[in-house]
Amino acid sequence: MWRRGVVVGAVAVLALGGCTAGGDEVAAPPPEVTPADAAPGTLLQAREVAPDPSLARIGARLWQVRYASRSVLGDVPVEVSGVVIEPAGEPPPGGWPVVSYAHGTTGLADACAPSRSSTLLGQLSVVLPLVERGYVVTATDYEGLGTPGPHPYLQPVSEARGVIDAVGAARDLLPRTSQQWVAFGLSQGGQAVWAAGELAGPGFLGAAALAPPTDIGSLVDDVPGDLGPLEKTLYPAVLLSLQLRHPSLDLADYLSGGALAAAPQLTTDCTTVGFEPFPDADFEPSSPAALDQLRAWLAELALPSGPAVGPLFVAAGTADGLVPVGTVDAAVDRACALGTTVEYRRYEGAGHPALPDAAEDTLRWITARFADEPPPSTC
Repeated sequence: MWRRGVVVGAVAVLALGGCTAGGDEVAAPPPEVTPADAAPGTLLQAREVAPDPSLARIGARLWQVRYASRSVLGDVPVEVSGVVIEPAGEPPPGGWPVVSYAHGTTGLADACAPSRSSTLLGQLSVVLPLVERGYVVTATDYEGLGTPGPHPYLQPVSEARGVIDAVGAARDLLPRTSQQWVAFGLSQGGQAVWAAGELAGPGFLGAAALAPPTDIGSLVDDVPGDLGPLEKTLYPAVLLSLQLRHPSLDLADYLSGGALAAAPQLTTDCTTVGFEPFPDADFEPSSPAALDQLRAWLAELALPSGPAVGPLFVAAGTADGLVPVGTVDAAVDRACALGTTVEYRRYEGAGHPALPDAAEDTLRWITARFADEPPPSTC
């Protein structure tokens, strides 16, 4: 989940104008509006850009977009960026089916927005098989990545709104899209699409969540001496995000020394040195009470928070060192008890984010949702 000391989505499989021959009709550029003037999901801005060669080879088109959403920080209008990718050819009867893709962690700074990269910061290879199969792919950057305001990292409702509202933006841009859509994400994106499944409206057919961090409170159990190399960088990022939600959180209650000094760099730089070299003492909480408070705050972000409105496909690797498989097991059990239809696959020996092991199963599951097949359940 981290590369060069920064959070990145590990990726092994599954970036405006008029109409071109064989392509979908594109809506006229939207008038100048602000998020405050628009309903969530409204397209605010779209700009066609030259696609990566892997997309150009299959005749796909790529737009950088901005759309209206709603922030979890004060429940105010917010602008979110992302991309929309249109496959080649003519849409099927009923319009292009839509997959809303949620990316794995890339960082907390604006420079970490995947839409700013022609390869979506290396994650284009994940969505390429979907575009090849004739799906419109819309991919959010999430609130605060690439747009004004902070990024509420690993806050499920914020991520879910980005995923859901990106579908509306794609429909505004490409009128011949279907009303039916599926969400798909891995790592941070797995959390995002699971949460989207609890909040989605009409047309939602289900969500495929790979290696979803359903209970980031499990980090507390490893503080300070059992934090692994990856967890040592995840932990400060989580603290910074929680501080947005709970301004009373004092970083000095949880970090000290070099770790405390380096934490602010996570909000400004995607290539900063990681936290692995810092000693365990830098992660010692100021008191047991402070750690208990942290545990309570993180419990607010646990999934599921309620039943999903559509089926879920959930994948986890039994050797995942960042998202413990036991936390996913427990979340699936709770979802099943709430009445959600879940197909759960555990991949023996697979690490984070259970790819490429889950690639074929994920594509099969997404295809079956658009084919109106009954969703399988392992509950």
